[in-house]
Amino acid sequence: MPQWPWINRQFAFDFPATKYPDLLERLHGTPARLAQRTANLNAERLTHHDGKGWSIQENIGHLLTVESLWLGRLDDFDNGAEVLRPADMTNRKTHDAGFNDQSMASIMGAFCQERSKLIDRLERLAPERFSQISHHPRLEQPMRLVDLLHFIAEHDDYHLARITEIRRALVDEERCSDKPPSDTVLHLDARDGYDLWATLYDKEQNPLVILEEPIVRRWLGDLQGRRVADVGCGTGRHAVWMAEQGADVRAFDASVGMMSKAREKFAGQGVTFTEHTLPDPLPVEDAAFDAVVLALVADHLADRATTFAELRRGLKPSGTLVFTVLHPAMNLLGITARFTDPTSGSEVRVAAFEHTYADYITAALNAGFDVSEIVERSVDEALVKKTLRAEKYLGWPLLLAMRMTKP
Repeated sequence: MPQWPWINRQFAFDFPATKYPDLLERLHGTPARLAQRTANLNAERLTHHDGKGWSIQENIGHLLTVESLWLGRLDDFDNGAEVLRPADMTNRKTHDAGFNDQSMASIMGAFCQERSKLIDRLERLAPERFSQISHHPRLEQPMRLVDLLHFIAEHDDYHLARITEIRRALVDEERCSDKPPSDTVLHLDARDGYDLWATLYDKEQNPLVILEEPIVRRWLGDLQGRRVADVGCGTGRHAVWMAEQGADVRAFDASVGMMSKAREKFAGQGVTFTEHTLPDPLPVEDAAFDAVVLALVADHLADRATTFAELRRGLKPSGTLVFTVLHPAMNLLGITARFTDPTSGSEVRVAAFEHTYADYITAALNAGFDVSEIVERSVDEALVKKTLRAEKYLGWPLLLAMRMTKP
């Protein structure tokens, strides 16, 4: 069923102003709904034109361009304007922006940032402000501030429905086509996924690793003569550095393939490797380590509480836990640890859990850690110059890191 054109829609603003909390929730949820509808779509699908209007990517780009209008109209209400500023019904900004030539990640990142600005301002307002009245220039009718929220939410839904229409048409077209799918995705559990990834891991210019390593090394400080655990050591990228700094290193990992690569780096060096799967108890005595590193592992673990409790058990009093993980904001894009299998050409996605920022902090605090420092790192142009793999995440937070202490 074709959509009724937005320009032809009429609005009856006959609901109470007390509805504003419900409308705020709708506005807050738009980025997540956009991410869900665009998950697993490659660039070809995101930029596809069906002959009826904008592509999926251009529809999202349009939502980004009109965020400045919503913020401007909020300014109008703040300033007591009798008539709200008009919209550009030619949509020139959207047409001129070239959204199909940009990365989806950069468009979504910018939209999330602008929508956060709007939500933050609205949430700071006193309840009575939502009854404030101005006048909508195109509709030629009064508009309360709460009505503006409803108008924005309906506009969001209009473009979400259009995106859904395009996506369904693409799926139907592929089902009727004799051509094989343009991309194949293989889903593996963490152990099997990292076993397969082991041969490639150190050869990739992984933007997450580039962001993370300097932070880990700064937080660990002087390691001479200290006992350190690298839990989830992978190919040993942290363990080899810690051993070179004079630490006595115990390295643990569930992936035999990853540890095999790590052992190749430690010829003649005193590092002890142990196959181990979290959250099972570490095969060490209590208070065994001066420092523990849990790097880019936690999103693969279902049981956060047991994991943090076990890491705390292994630390000496005043010992340091250095924790890093793929930033939970990546959940909005449907991004998890992934790589391309050079043999099959398939994209391999390693099983992960959609833990939130609060999940990690709550688990750490409940385990008895003192959180002394939290760092977030987003993808910027400097990182893109180091690795083009970062370009599709431009503007998005990619890394979450926390430094903790056992009291």
